[in-house]
Amino acid sequence: MPKLGLALSGGGFRATLYHLGVVRFLRDAGRLRDFTHITAVSGGSILAAHLVLNWESYNGTPEEFDKVAKELIDFVQVDVRNRIVRRYPFAVMKQLLRRIGRRSPDRRLTRSGLLEYYYEKFLYGDTCLYQLPEHPELHLLSTNLSEGCLCSFTRSGLIMQRRLPGDRAQFERIQAGLATLPLAVTASSAFAGFFPPVTIRSSDIGATEAAFSTQAFTDGGVFDNLGIRAFQFIERCWSEACRPTGALGREIEVEKLDDAPDATGRNGHARNREPSREVDRESDRDRSPVVVRERDGSDASDGPDIPSDREPEGVREAREGEDLEAASDPLRPIGDFDSIIASDAGGKITVHRDTIIGGMIQTALRASDILMDRVWQLEKENFGSSSGFLFASIDRVVEEDEDPYAPSPVVQRQLLRIRTDLDRFSPVEIRSLIKHGYCVARQVCRSRPQVFGDDLPDGDPWDPIPRLPPLLPKLTYWMRRPPSEKTLLARELQRSAFRRVWSTLLDWRDGMTYLFLPMVIGLLLILPYVGYRSFMGVRTDRQALRVIAESDPDEAKLLELVKNGPISSVEAMPYREVKRLETPDYRGFAFLKDGHIVDVRRWSTEPSAWEKVRGVGAYQYRHFLVRRVAIDGADSHLRFQFTPRSSDFSLRCLNTTLNPVLKRIRIAVPAETETSDGPSYRWELDLDLSMVPVGRTVDVVVEHLFWGKLQGPSSGDQVLPHAIYGETKLATMWILQARRSASKLQVSAYRTGQPWTRHSVWPTRAFVALGGAVIGWQIIEPEADTTYETHPLEDLVL
Repeated sequence: MPKLGLALSGGGFRATLYHLGVVRFLRDAGRLRDFTHITAVSGGSILAAHLVLNWESYNGTPEEFDKVAKELIDFVQVDVRNRIVRRYPFAVMKQLLRRIGRRSPDRRLTRSGLLEYYYEKFLYGDTCLYQLPEHPELHLLSTNLSEGCLCSFTRSGLIMQRRLPGDRAQFERIQAGLATLPLAVTASSAFAGFFPPVTIRSSDIGATEAAFSTQAFTDGGVFDNLGIRAFQFIERCWSEACRPTGALGREIEVEKLDDAPDATGRNGHARNREPSREVDRESDRDRSPVVVRERDGSDASDGPDIPSDREPEGVREAREGEDLEAASDPLRPIGDFDSIIASDAGGKITVHRDTIIGGMIQTALRASDILMDRVWQLEKENFGSSSGFLFASIDRVVEEDEDPYAPSPVVQRQLLRIRTDLDRFSPVEIRSLIKHGYCVARQVCRSRPQVFGDDLPDGDPWDPIPRLPPLLPKLTYWMRRPPSEKTLLARELQRSAFRRVWSTLLDWRDGMTYLFLPMVIGLLLILPYVGYRSFMGVRTDRQALRVIAESDPDEAKLLELVKNGPISSVEAMPYREVKRLETPDYRGFAFLKDGHIVDVRRWSTEPSAWEKVRGVGAYQYRHFLVRRVAIDGADSHLRFQFTPRSSDFSLRCLNTTLNPVLKRIRIAVPAETETSDGPSYRWELDLDLSMVPVGRTVDVVVEHLFWGKLQGPSSGDQVLPHAIYGETKLATMWILQARRSASKLQVSAYRTGQPWTRHSVWPTRAFVALGGAVIGWQIIEPEADTTYETHPLEDLVL
């Protein structure tokens, strides 16, 4: 009896229905029971799992077949995709409640988890993989995202392909007694464009944590959408070499063969299974690795060549009638398979000549489509010319002279364009896909009479929905020649190429619609309102800030720094060396306001030369609102004297009309306070206000970029000083910082030049803004000739 294999490709519900037509023909031909191994991917796994689970019914009477196939046909009319869309928002809310309650996330509350729920509810129930029949052997293929390899869910466990150095592959069979059939089909069919990866833990499959760590799985079509590559390892690696013997698995070493032909004149790839079984039994006894040789980078095949007269009778008969090229086929099916049927319903890449591909998501999806199409092309190139593989592709057109019962060619050409989705399929789509699969399978099997025989069904293909409403409108009396049924059917299928989203989003037969619709309406009403209120709030805030900025230049500068970031450079004024500095006389000036902004977001204690070029320093902005006062003998020059803690700084005065002059004098410091920063200097900024009338106010603005340590004179604390010059009505200081851990501040004061008089003070107002990014204080009528130091608290190191 011939031994056959069946590979069911991916392609959503389109693939499920097309494969159902193929399976129905194999059943009518009496050959379905001869299939010993079935591999399936994505949409093909939906049918394959249902087929093996109901194997006797599918091989039973026509009535039994119709009854069990109706479960599948009803399932594709449920509209699974949109049911998931309508329930997903509520699942997200439930998942959020679990997180608030500090409970672990539930896999069933994801989109993939909802798909698993529908598989369980409508098709498979709570069935574990070990409950599947031994015959045929089912392999549900999935892509392991965690390790980037191919995996197979089987009755005897989860088989994983592990990559090893030196182009070697190791297959491990992991005991997965509690893995359910819905979970396995979900892992195989979770299309990456809509469903997130299926995260499987050891507890989900009943394995130990030592044997299986948490892994992420996605659609098997990412690795191989045809599912035929798995046959290269089914007989050797998976069925025997990876059978558990107390360990997780056995290692399969893959070696390269030279291109030189062997004694048989072939490249050593047309092989028979019998001698390999002896090698396997020897390796089982010796517990040594099983070596599988490979031809020029293709996957592993079996043992050494043997003469054709030693081949088993079934293989020898299968070779009869083949030409020399087919007889020396390098990709003869592995083991003693007489033929492997690959039912291919996968989607082919579409050409976008008038569409510009742009955007990160669109480009990534398009690149993924190209890569998957390239994988499909390589698989067809590797296996398409093999005499042992029969491809029943959905793009095959069965002509009327070959099969008078096949759908019209104009109809068949539209079937390839039907969407690969998991939404509701119409009776017209269901019927057309199944009948086309039936006729293509009949055409393919007729090409191998030595395997499938000459007595094949030649009547009408199986019709799952014999009664369809007429496609032709009733009011056609006015038409001189109405379109034919074939034309109407082809046009209906042509419209099936477009993905249906909004038109099928709501379903009044689904009770969840009555909860989903109010939520959507509420969001459609609330979101615009919230957006409008937010826009108006932002607009109002901007207007308020504009008013504040126009009324207070200090706050305008603060807003500018917050918005645009730190200032990286200050054009330094030239200075001149002097021998002495006069004592400042502030009697002729009234300081109405003293504003100070310090930006330490780019400050560094010991910046490098390159950091100085980039502007890594503490930026300071000082603004004085000064009024000229009429006092006899008062000086008309406004002098600010200060002693910075490092000579490495840049200073600029923006009042060029006041003829600013920067002076410095070197001062002697005690040896015990001398630092490595170099000599100490005292600086003076001299402004000439003789041209300012008495009673007039003037804005004095000074910018300062400082490098070095911000250290207090009498303590090692890093502080931010603010010196008061003369009688001041209002002093304000803001500090901008990169780290936001400081939510409080402490202010101390001492007489300028007398740090030992330091004492704590309470500012009139202290504030913290932007989560601690801006802190500051305000003091009304501060003490004259006093230095105020700011100490940010809560572990902020400035």
